[in-house]
Amino acid sequence: MAADYELGGPGSCADWPSIEEWEQIQDAMNNAGGSALERARRPNRPHYKVGGIESIDVIRAKLPPEAYYGFCMGNVMKYTQRAGHKGERLDDLKKALDYLRWAIECEEQKE
Repeated sequence: MAADYELGGPGSCADWPSIEEWEQIQDAMNNAGGSALERARRPNRPHYKVGGIESIDVIRAKLPPEAYYGFCMGNVMKYTQRAGHKGERLDDLKKALDYLRWAIECEEQKE
């Protein structure tokens, strides 16, 4: 709840990844080969394609662009704030980067 939020408390900017951590993630993603979208697709994880289509593709198709952008940015916030508190920190940072890339693609399509 907003009333319980303390500046500098859990989930604050102090918990967010450092610039160096973001650069490490970016380098790892760039060295993976393929386009940004292809790298974000996680082809080795079949649970993302149950029913023959990825959930993100259904969400993108069903939501208006501004709602889809908000969905992506909300997930960027979620994964960066929980990084290191649930599961592997790097996994959450990679997920945040996936959603950030999708939000960027959404913005680029508006141009």
